[in-house]
Amino acid sequence: MPKPPKLHFPGSVQFVTTRAEEGIILPCNPLMNTIVWGAHAAAQALYPVQLVGSITVGSHLHKALVVKNPDHVYEYMRHFKTETAHAVNKLLGRRKRTIWCEGYHSAPILTVEEVFEKLIYMYTNPVKDGLVATIDEYPGVSTWSMFLSGKHKRKCPRIRRHMYPTLERQDLTLEQFEAHRAQLESQSTETSILQIHPNAWMEAFGIRDKQVQRDINARLVKEIRQRERGYQKERKAANKSFVGADKLRRQGIDMSYIPKSHGQRMWCICPDKKLRKRFIAFVKQLLVKAKEVLERWKQGDYTIPYPLGLYPPSLPKLAEPMRGFGLEC
Repeated sequence: MPKPPKLHFPGSVQFVTTRAEEGIILPCNPLMNTIVWGAHAAAQALYPVQLVGSITVGSHLHKALVVKNPDHVYEYMRHFKTETAHAVNKLLGRRKRTIWCEGYHSAPILTVEEVFEKLIYMYTNPVKDGLVATIDEYPGVSTWSMFLSGKHKRKCPRIRRHMYPTLERQDLTLEQFEAHRAQLESQSTETSILQIHPNAWMEAFGIRDKQVQRDINARLVKEIRQRERGYQKERKAANKSFVGADKLRRQGIDMSYIPKSHGQRMWCICPDKKLRKRFIAFVKQLLVKAKEVLERWKQGDYTIPYPLGLYPPSLPKLAEPMRGFGLEC
């Protein structure tokens, strides 16, 4: 089967994952948390994706969102990855090094129950990975407390690239990380608002009744607690402890870590085999139409739009710039 394309259909619910090439690049110390929150908020201010929830776990991050403008998803992820890459490189005292794997994984989620399962997976990720016993204790960047408290907006300092410090060492004390964080925030004169829309995925599936939404969210919290207890029992049976929030807050960037897996790109996320096949057949028909549109573009006819939800390739060149007249790129 051919490699699936990015499919950001308006109104679709997406589960997005991106990973580091190597290392724990976004640890949970106060300095990095401020940088990551700021990068999330600045990206959303520029490209307002409808974010359902998000979590950053050292070497990777997960997001659930509802697509409104397909172009915003791509640009949001590009901006976040670019800004955090600049920050990590500056903190490490190096230049022009890639830190993220190319692109990101995303796929439409086709059923309510599968969205529900992905949200459980996202918010139990730190527990599953043995970091903390419950998501409530996780000191990294997560929208869990925003979801649980009902406070869906967070004001974040806007951190410009020239503000990032270069650290002589990564094994700082918590007090030293706090001091760098305070200095960074004192330099910032701008703020951005990060906003989540926890019920947007339900509305995308036509679930608009407020009481039904509250019931689903209550069930989500209950299932997350149950899943956490299962992971706790597994670690206890294996005589393993959790890393703990205190140790995580003191962790600096660690480039020695090698990610164990990178996941598999999928056409969609759907346990229903028949529904999945129908969706893939629909997309393949759309790709045939996209190919026909591209052929028209190559002839100079741009009156036919590219199918919405697919990303068109770069427009073909129909002429070269004139040389010697100051028009060179």
